[in-house]
Amino acid sequence: MLDAACGIGTQVLGLAEKGYELTASDLSPGALERLRQELHRRGLQARGPRDLLGP
Repeated sequence: MLDAACGIGTQVLGLAEKGYELTASDLSPGALERLRQELHRRGLQARGPRDLLGP
């Protein structure tokens, strides 16, 4: 599933917790970094630009 313009990833986090495989994208590097940190904190994964959102 693709979440374009994901921002800080509110929808990505909820869907990842339910087991969906996701790709997240946003123009804001800061938002993607916050999402990456939160995914890591929760032990979740999502793909992103250059797979920066991985564990």
